[in-house]
Amino acid sequence: FFLMIRRPPRSTQSRSSAASDVYKRQILYKTTDFYSRLTGNNPLGNAITYDKVRHLTDNYAGKQNTIFDHFDKILIPVLYGKHNCVLIIVDCHARRITLASPRPLNERSSSQNVFLTNTLRYIEREYLEKAMVKIDTGYWGLGEEEAAQSEDSKLHSLFVAKYAHIISKGLPNLIFSKDELGFFAKSLQNLIATIGVTRNAAGELPNVESLPL
Repeated sequence: FFLMIRRPPRSTQSRSSAASDVYKRQILYKTTDFYSRLTGNNPLGNAITYDKVRHLTDNYAGKQNTIFDHFDKILIPVLYGKHNCVLIIVDCHARRITLASPRPLNERSSSQNVFLTNTLRYIEREYLEKAMVKIDTGYWGLGEEEAAQSEDSKLHSLFVAKYAHIISKGLPNLIFSKDELGFFAKSLQNLIATIGVTRNAAGELPNVESLPL
């Protein structure tokens, strides 16, 4: 139900700082099924059903061992309606939740946006259940940013993959052209042709920077 994206450190000032950089720049990518379960198949509802997703992070339990301790960012794609796709970005280090959408939902403040508030509820419950810690969610920021998107629902998965790729590289925004998406799709096909289907359990993949993406 999730994918981990690891990237090498940007710098190697020291062995300890490089190791810390690798550790803190991992991305946890949830599938669209996650938010659907979390909200009881009601993505626009103002409530969560945490018990439906609790087991998905059983390997990350204990103080300083939650997903928010192990990952720099958590990406949660959300599908709703017939043609709508948004991305929730949880920045664990900055304690900020951002909704990336082609049409920012400015009719309400961020504090009233159900995608953001439901995610905040999830974070609160996850800390409580997995680390036995009650956090003050008032320290978490909420916001929105514009993102590119197609009205073609068949391309939603490709767009989410492109979002994850942009975020993993630390690029400044989620806006891209149709040509850029086409180039990414071809690169993704080349990547799959190169590595096949693998969980990299035996460390068989080459250095991530050498892959054709």
